This record gives sequence, structure tokens and C-alpha cells, in this order.
Amino acid sequence: MIEVESYARRGDKVLAAYATMLKIFGTNDDILGRLADYHAANKRYAQARTIYLRFKDKVQGLSRVATSYRSEKNTAEAIKTYQQLAGLDAENAASWQGEQGAAYREVKNYPEAIKVYQGLVRTDAANIQQWLWALATTQRDAGLYKEAIGAFRQCENFPANYQQMASCHNELKQYKDCLLYTSDAADE
Repeated sequence: MIEVESYARRGDKVLAAYATMLKIFGTNDDILGRLADYHAANKRYAQARTIYLRFKDKVQGLSRVATSYRSEKNTAEAIKTYQQLAGLDAENAASWQGEQGAAYREVKNYPEAIKVYQGLVRTDAANIQQWLWALATTQRDAGLYKEAIGAFRQCENFPANYQQMASCHNELKQYKDCLLYTSDAADE
């Protein structure tokens, strides 16, 4: 019923239906999430965040708050929220730091993203390949091709890393090296 009302653009009836659901079923994260997502889809991010903060699962609620800030391109607030999450959910702190890097990348703040990924390469050995790849692709996107080649060289996801190194050499007009990595990747 809520979806039909939503498609019909009857916002007042959608909100009334969610209010009824909350009265009948009580406050639960699923209903709150759907209501908050409805607000976010209609670019009422502040209302959505207020609802996400009511989640019983604080980590999930804050995660969705950070996503709403990213949707608004409010990277500073998203980063603050990810830092909160890293403190609250220490077991997954590296993942939250990775989200910080991704948020910086979205707004093309490559220097900050690179700092985050370099830190993760040093501190999260269990996921080093994931962070090396993120670091290398960020450096590539930033036009730091020599640095990107060095990071791609450490990646173990052959042939994709070789293809990326070839692309970086091509950007540097180092065609001989470009051909070397292209042919090595083709051999496999």
C-alpha cells in the first residue's frame, strides 16, 4: 500500500501509513529504515538522519547517516560519522576507514583518500590487497601514474594489475613499458 501511495506521490498518505505501522508493530529498525529511506529519496536528508539515529542497531543507523551525507556531497560530515563508526565498531574499523577513503574519492579529494589508503596498507594486513588496489586506482585517477604503477605492481590480481600498469605507462607515454605489460597480461 505504501509503495502505491508513494508512486502516486501522495506523501501525506505514505507518512500516515508509516505512522500507523509504527503504532501497530512498534519501533523497529526495518520500519524506521523504510521511513527514513522514503525521506532520503525525496531529498529530505535531515529528516532521514533523525530517523536513522533512532535505530536500535546504532552501527547500522550511523552507517546510513553517513550514506545520506555522501548523497548530499557533504563529505566533512560523512567523514565525522565514519570516524564515529570506527570508534563504535572497532572490529570493523578498517572498513569504516575505507569508506572514508571512498567518500574522499567521490568528491575527487585524492590527496586525503591516498592518505587514508596508505594508512590502511600499513595497518590492515589482513586486507592489504584490497587497500593496495584502492590506493593504486586512486593514484591513477589523481594522475599520479608513477606512484600508481608502484602500487599496482604490489597487487596480486593478475592480469588486472598488469593492464592497469600498462594504462599508466601509456599515460606517461612510455610505450615500450606499456607493450611489455600488455604482452605479459596477454600471455596468461
